[in-house]
Amino acid sequence: MVRIEEESSEAKAELVGMTLDELARSGAQRMLRTALEAEVSAYVAAHREQRADDGTALVVRQRVCAGAQGDGGLGYDGGAGAAGR
Repeated sequence: MVRIEEESSEAKAELVGMTLDELARSGAQRMLRTALEAEVSAYVAAHREQRADDGTALVVRQRVCAGAQGDGGLGYDGGAGAAGR
């Protein structure tokens, strides 16, 4: 289920000073973020019962830090793998 949250007055004030291009880009990013969140939630829910031979879950949700920067897990991690995170 997707929750729609009201934007804070601070976020609304930030939108006032944007150019039309910036506003469109910001809106597109929010729409993509919401759509991806819904898709990930649905995928995890649909595969929640799948287990490996040792009983561990095959599909889990990674923790997300607010404001985290990065490549979305698509880049090279220097060979550290999941253990290095």
